[in-house]
Amino acid sequence: LFLVTRFRLILPSSVATAIFAGWIIARLAFLQETNTKMKCMLVLILLGYANYKKTSSRIEDWCDSDKLTEITLKRFPMNAKTNHEYSSILYNRGNDIEGAYRHALKAIEILPEFCEVHLTIAKLSFSLQKEDDFIKHLMKAIPCSGTHSEAFQHWNQYWTITLNQIQKNGNPSAMKEIYQRYTELTNLVQHDLRESVKVWNTYLPPDKQHKIDGEL
Repeated sequence: LFLVTRFRLILPSSVATAIFAGWIIARLAFLQETNTKMKCMLVLILLGYANYKKTSSRIEDWCDSDKLTEITLKRFPMNAKTNHEYSSILYNRGNDIEGAYRHALKAIEILPEFCEVHLTIAKLSFSLQKEDDFIKHLMKAIPCSGTHSEAFQHWNQYWTITLNQIQKNGNPSAMKEIYQRYTELTNLVQHDLRESVKVWNTYLPPDKQHKIDGEL
């Protein structure tokens, strides 16, 4: 696949160069001096080789999705999708979680309703132990159709572990406080989710529509 992609990218440039070279050679046929012809031919060969090397080196970048994302980000720093993709690249590399977090925040700053980014920020926030940001962005991701399932899974796991830990500590007042917060936040999420479901149902036939009543 790499060789096929490489060939398809080099071919147009090579054909264009060959056409240009052919035109020059046709013009050279009218020249009388052999030395002049040889010099012109040498220049054409050098230009063709330089074009091949330049195209070949750029193809290495074009065929590398990570490198291509970096190049795109430099040219379009205010593109939300590119910032999000680069954030995912840094996160998957595992050596710059802070950088991934910054680019994800940049993406959501550019496009505040980008649900996938809210989910990404939530996961990054959890890795960076930013629990308030984790909850905040998870609450934004849960009402979205594309991120609801994964976001709700993280939500359920987080609160299950948190409540169990507080219960094991045997502190009734702390348990009451945390449970109250959990209840209040869950009610907010349920309200937003119900509003989203109403919108989802407008695009679905009656037998495929989701129930609006009930809990998460």
